[in-house]
Amino acid sequence: MECVRQLLLRCGEALFLLQLLSRHHVTRLVQSFDSNTKQSLLQLTFHQLVCSKDGDRLATRLVSALMEYYTGPDGRGTVDDISGRLREGCRSFYKESDYKFYLAVECLERAAAATNNDERETLAREAFSKLTGVPESADLQAVCKRFEDLRFYEAVVRLPLQKASALDSAGDTLNEQIEAGARAHALAQRERCYDIIITALRSLKGEEVSHKEFRSPIRSSAQSSLNPATRKKYICQVIQLGVQSSDKIFHEYLYRALIDIGLEDELLEFGGPDLVPFLQNAMQTKYTELLARYYVLKQQHVLAAHVLLRLAERRSNGLENFLTLDQRRQYLNNAVIQAKSASESDGLPNSVRDSGLLDLLEGKLTVLQFQIRIKEELESVVCKLESAPDNSEAEFLQTVKEKVKELSLDLKSITQLYNEYAVPFELWEVKYLFMLGL
Repeated sequence: MECVRQLLLRCGEALFLLQLLSRHHVTRLVQSFDSNTKQSLLQLTFHQLVCSKDGDRLATRLVSALMEYYTGPDGRGTVDDISGRLREGCRSFYKESDYKFYLAVECLERAAAATNNDERETLAREAFSKLTGVPESADLQAVCKRFEDLRFYEAVVRLPLQKASALDSAGDTLNEQIEAGARAHALAQRERCYDIIITALRSLKGEEVSHKEFRSPIRSSAQSSLNPATRKKYICQVIQLGVQSSDKIFHEYLYRALIDIGLEDELLEFGGPDLVPFLQNAMQTKYTELLARYYVLKQQHVLAAHVLLRLAERRSNGLENFLTLDQRRQYLNNAVIQAKSASESDGLPNSVRDSGLLDLLEGKLTVLQFQIRIKEELESVVCKLESAPDNSEAEFLQTVKEKVKELSLDLKSITQLYNEYAVPFELWEVKYLFMLGL
């Protein structure tokens, strides 16, 4: 009997909501809905409205549209005016958390209309305080855009992170004891929250982003009026707020996004203690280059030299990661510069600083010069053979081409260069330079 009673109560509340909506211009209420949502509304049955998750979701959207109608810039009342009726007549469709959310939205409306900066910040902080109590129910994509327009970036960062934590309160994202699908779902929920913060960064960077619901009264033209210094200040604030979070999953998401957006300088300046392990474990050339830049920025010259050496020595594997000998030479040149700049600021003991790193790097640079010279000599041989009128040395030509390719793939030792290239191909001038040690 209790189930029947609950069903009847739910049906009564659904009827109340429909009756309330019927007193309004429904077409106008749903005009901001996307086409899929509108189609779902057209096909919605009373049974679905009462008993299904889709019905509950659509009811939430309708309540949201109704609240915006009353509390928007051209609103016809206050949150308390319409909330009282909704809480009395359809409590299961309009919960206490919804009430707090719309109170916060109302504060944001007043903040947007305020002309005094102190009043605007006070109202924004009041809205932020209300929303921290209902992290899971808040429509963050819409509401964070309003905070963004008010330049209240504390809310833009902390509300999505709070919601991400609430949605994955069990820590399923990092739980290897559960199935991969559940972990992926938990991560996807987190990333939807993280994307709100990244969208704000993209907007500050000057990239075009779109926001549909709860459009801010602040004109979009005001967004583009920020000067470069102010943009940088807000970008740094967002990054610092993100790094202060204990959410390590977000840290990695933020670091990747900053690199993708082109905010590498800000990443290196404000990245957290976990930035170095992140760059070390990424196994990508761009990330390793950033690690070298990080060490240079922090004046850890010996570490920078080691990273640059690793970049110079890595083997090319395919067109995407192909590294020319000139690029390797540039890495080694920079490594030598860093080794020469090594000082007490590295924080390393003398035994490490004086271990012959500079001699090692200069030696490798000298050997690379030989390798470049040999490659150029063999390329000259290829040109001569290809321009020959006959094809009598086709096999030899193919051998030379293969050797040229080998020389392009990685750094060779002095012994390899002499025994496998200079001697077999009778590169007398190069052999003479070897003998002189030049």
